[in-house]
Amino acid sequence: MKCDPMRRYQSLVMAMSFALGAFAGCGDNSKSCGTGTEDKDGVCTPLATCGTGTKVGSDGTCVPDGSVVCTGGTIFNATSGHCDVDPASCQGDTVLIDGTCQDPTAGLTVDSTEAAEPNGLGVLGEPSQNPAGIITLKAVGGDAFVIHGKIIPADHNDDGILDNDVDTYGMQVSGPTLIEVSVDGVHGLSAGFLSLAAAKSASDPLANYTRAGVNLTGDTSKRQLYLPTAGIYVIAVADTRTVLSSGTVAGATTGHPDFEYYVSIKNLALPTPTPLTLTNGHASAPAGDTLNGDVKFFSATGLGAGYNVASERVDSPNMNPSVVVNNGPKLLQIARGSTAPDPFFGGVTIGTADAAFSGVATTDTVTLAADSEYFYNTETPTYTFTLDTSSAVPLSTSGGTATAPNLTDSPTLFSQLNLFYFDVANDNDTINLALSWNHPVDAVLLDSHRAALDYLSWDPQNGPVGDTISAYNGQLRFPKAGRYYIAVYDPNNAAGSNTATSTIATATNAAVTLGTPLAAQTVDDKYDSLSFTYASMATTEPWQLLKTTTTGSATLAVDFYDPSTTFGRLDPVDVSGTPLAPTLSPVFSGAAVGRIVLADPTSYLVHVRPDTTTGARAITLNFAARVFHDYMTLTAGTAVPTLATETTTATPPKFYFLKTAAGNRLTITITPNGATAATEKLSVQTLATDETTVSQSTSAVLGATHSLDVTATQAGWVAFSVNDALNSALSNYSVAITVKAPVAYTNAAGTTVFADVCPTGTVVNTFGNDEGTSDPVTGPTGFKLFGAATTDFVISTNGFLAFDNAGFDAEYQNLSLPDATDTSNGVVAPYWDDLNNVVVCTKTTGTKMTIQWTGTICNLSSYAQRCLDGVTKVQTQAILDGSNSTIEFVYGPLQGGTGGGATVGIEDLQSVVADQLSFDTAGSVAASSSKKLTPGP
Repeated sequence: MKCDPMRRYQSLVMAMSFALGAFAGCGDNSKSCGTGTEDKDGVCTPLATCGTGTKVGSDGTCVPDGSVVCTGGTIFNATSGHCDVDPASCQGDTVLIDGTCQDPTAGLTVDSTEAAEPNGLGVLGEPSQNPAGIITLKAVGGDAFVIHGKIIPADHNDDGILDNDVDTYGMQVSGPTLIEVSVDGVHGLSAGFLSLAAAKSASDPLANYTRAGVNLTGDTSKRQLYLPTAGIYVIAVADTRTVLSSGTVAGATTGHPDFEYYVSIKNLALPTPTPLTLTNGHASAPAGDTLNGDVKFFSATGLGAGYNVASERVDSPNMNPSVVVNNGPKLLQIARGSTAPDPFFGGVTIGTADAAFSGVATTDTVTLAADSEYFYNTETPTYTFTLDTSSAVPLSTSGGTATAPNLTDSPTLFSQLNLFYFDVANDNDTINLALSWNHPVDAVLLDSHRAALDYLSWDPQNGPVGDTISAYNGQLRFPKAGRYYIAVYDPNNAAGSNTATSTIATATNAAVTLGTPLAAQTVDDKYDSLSFTYASMATTEPWQLLKTTTTGSATLAVDFYDPSTTFGRLDPVDVSGTPLAPTLSPVFSGAAVGRIVLADPTSYLVHVRPDTTTGARAITLNFAARVFHDYMTLTAGTAVPTLATETTTATPPKFYFLKTAAGNRLTITITPNGATAATEKLSVQTLATDETTVSQSTSAVLGATHSLDVTATQAGWVAFSVNDALNSALSNYSVAITVKAPVAYTNAAGTTVFADVCPTGTVVNTFGNDEGTSDPVTGPTGFKLFGAATTDFVISTNGFLAFDNAGFDAEYQNLSLPDATDTSNGVVAPYWDDLNNVVVCTKTTGTKMTIQWTGTICNLSSYAQRCLDGVTKVQTQAILDGSNSTIEFVYGPLQGGTGGGATVGIEDLQSVVADQLSFDTAGSVAASSSKKLTPGP
């Protein structure tokens, strides 16, 4: 799996001692074998030999792998690998309803029968937008709500391949609710379910609500679901194998009864929480309790003004814990055990969930739930549950001081930190901040859940490593109203406390209007910053010139940001004399910039800061329309009128702009004419959004006609300029344009039989077994991709290569093609998936070059985010033919991956057009087969 740089906190933060030692590397070539394995000749080998239906678990013992399905009242025996009678399960033709075994044919009342297919609401990959039914919970303590349905895979999207059958039922609750759900499979169905919540946004705590009911040993899955706040939730029923890996399609075989299920949903009374008593900022739940699909509730009062952290740990590979925090009916936080580490608690892994929350009054009583995201029902694990609090002091808003001591009231979690806080009144506020400390410190800006909004001087990978600052003067932008913290670490621990002097004010951002100068705007000396808003007006003026004029002797920098994604500081902090780049991504910057704004945000945040500390610091902003020739919209195959009497300008070049369908191929022809034609050396450049040159053609001979080929961008436009590269005098010329549709490929079964090229070819160094990439490899002579000439390509160990390799990423997460957001363009992907243990080889025979990948797949559980499969093999080749630019994907006899979780296809060099054969489609790839792509004209 892809290495997350945040994981480098491993040795730093659990004890918060900040003893800065060696950190775990990320993306290097070292090999480390996990628990239950050992390194034998460079290969991680299981300590135990496991039989049918089992695999080596995290503790080195054999645990069920879910491949053997036990139904009809039987349970899997991990020792024998067989299904035995389960005395605890319903026998014969009975199913589990409301806690008892009932015969569904003998008077069972079914409240909801599955609606017409497809009805999965898109959950677990089923292509539908319709629900299977609505759940209406009955009274607390009353009868269960009963559902009956069937799991029958079908080809819902008419692509010739069976799709998962997932039946998704919706329900709405008016407040925190506890239910018990059991799903019993019939006729061979190993029934499981997945529960999700309708979140309002990515920042909504409900976005982290994921609950799975799965059972690897039998056909019935049962657990409690705590629905922590009012809202809409779904329960998606499927085969357990589908729940664990959405690429798995499960259904009854021909001639056998359909897979059926019965769901029982009982409304339970919320239990009285167990009070936790805080002593010196710490509390623990009673030891020795077990957690086996139920939910444990606790309560606490008298929490601190800083961070409060509720932690749940489960020492079991079969459960992923989740902590839920409520303040009355309001949901504050849901923490998942598999989330990435944050700036404090690095090393968060499956097995530990930390819920950080703040802004709770000392008189409030919070409810804490120890829950689980999933539980495999193979044991009864114990758990520990703790609560830690911390203090914090408010920053002055008016130039005063605030002193925060080290947080010794909770030394286990927060030792040697000082916490300061301030409140933001509105969503998207820009805050002016002038802040200084009495010691050089490492500092990080955090939200109420302890997530870093801006690292200030904190190292985003390694934490506080001594790149200290003594002051910050600038502007910060905040996504949400609420409380924010600045955590300070003094590497010298001087006096055990830090004092901050601060002034804080909400900025009022003036608006800039296209065509109307905004003059004499002065940068505030206290905050060293000034911000504006600007509506792009792209629909009426797609190409603009943004001008800034400085008054006085100071130099000012102007940055344009997308306000929907720009949060944190708007300017660099000077650390030990070295400016840090902003943590934001500027749309563009500079004192006078031309830009095509069609694909930009509809509005900008414009930020101004001084590059010098002296002089009158004022600026005039004058944003105007760029002058250009507008071709309007051009259509492939339609004649374009020639511009016969064009004349170059002295400066700048003459600009041209047109709209056309994404991927259309254009040929721009420039012909000198007039009295000076024989002495002209004209040049044409296609331009990017910021007017930088994408491609260029200059006539090799004075007076010669020359052409430039270009592909229309994903946004559907082309911009170019013309100038005379030789003469200072004005030159006359004509412009002719032809427009063709993109190159189309025909796809057919290939005839090439897989032949291993590694023994006689070249083994490619990919600089890492996992997420490895090669050096540039020279492609076959004459090979074109979507009609464009190619040169070198770079190979990823994850089953693809890319010809446009600037900023190449080995990317383990496969994407649908084309994808302009990925750094790799010109992709050729015979089997792009998260692959491991990969060997890449190449061999050239005549005009054909073969690139071969052999390795295994790491299928990630759709909710557990852990590797469930390391044995399914990939044996695939891409054959590129320079004589005719055909591409053939060849799959060997050992190819086990069938396409679920993989991308198979190609895209052009600009990631504008693609021929995608399949995406995350199980059954689309077969062993000992081939697919040939032949380009058209």
